[in-house]
Amino acid sequence: MFDTNLYQQVLGLTAPWKVTDVRLDVEATEIHVHVEHPEGCRWNCPQCSRELACYDHAPERQWRHLNTCQFHTLVHARVLRVECPEHGVVRVKVPWAEPHGRFTLLMERFVIDVLQACQTVKGACTLVGITWDQAWHVLERAVARGLARKQASAIARIGVDEKAFPKGHRYLTMVNDVDRGTVEFVAEGRENRRLIAEDDDRLKGTKYLWISSKENVHPKRRAEFGFLRGSDLKTARAWAIKENLRHLWSLRVEGWARRFFSQWSGWAMRSRLEPIKSVARMIDRRLDNIITHCRHQLTNAVAEGINSKIMAIKRRAGGYRNVANFKDVIYFYCGGLRLYP
Repeated sequence: MFDTNLYQQVLGLTAPWKVTDVRLDVEATEIHVHVEHPEGCRWNCPQCSRELACYDHAPERQWRHLNTCQFHTLVHARVLRVECPEHGVVRVKVPWAEPHGRFTLLMERFVIDVLQACQTVKGACTLVGITWDQAWHVLERAVARGLARKQASAIARIGVDEKAFPKGHRYLTMVNDVDRGTVEFVAEGRENRRLIAEDDDRLKGTKYLWISSKENVHPKRRAEFGFLRGSDLKTARAWAIKENLRHLWSLRVEGWARRFFSQWSGWAMRSRLEPIKSVARMIDRRLDNIITHCRHQLTNAVAEGINSKIMAIKRRAGGYRNVANFKDVIYFYCGGLRLYP
């Protein structure tokens, strides 16, 4: 028999709840803590806080608590119910766990900490000694709790990024708080369509040359790329126009930026390359927002950092086939949410 007063303090219980019995099962390496309450107490309705008498008790339940000396600790209690004139017969809240939870509040906080440290559900299961489903339900509840607590507020600077899920089929659009480095919102679908390159044998295997800046081309391929750029390929002309646009980001005065874009846009529209003309028109429609870079000098560094973290988590888990689960993981690890119960 363990000291019931010790576990009264460990669980943080106050009247009317009281630890009445603690039993040790050596073979099962478990400690069972039994919690009861005296007769005649009055309880609050969990919906409206109206004070009511006990109506009846639900069957006994158990909750997993933090280990005691490496023994699994289980809390047992019969949760009572009250009959509210407005909400009917409902279970009262217990102070050691959330409604429908299978862990005590302290245990759930510990599982959240381990999930954050491991960044994989499987790793957390191994360390804590719980099942995959139990760990995942903790993660889901933490995200739901954090999103419910989130209050609408103006974000000074946001970034938008897209993520393929699964690769090449569906897309997630992520809105980031640039200053906090957190993911604020995740939605399915894209904001943009990808341009499909011309099908030409000479371009086979050169995709990453064209999307690279001139200074980033690998030394072994510079001669090859120089020949391609000097050819009559439409892609070569498109690359030159694209590279010239980079000068826009070095300008610090909005007036200069507008004049530069006017000259660049004229070149693009005379290129007879419909994809380039389409991009020029798209940039023109968004020019007011684009040239705010002259004032703020923001880059996609924050979005790339968040994306790298998400990719690392995804690799450790072996991927996510369910888009809802993937969104939960993004919010859990990158959302900056208040996750604890």
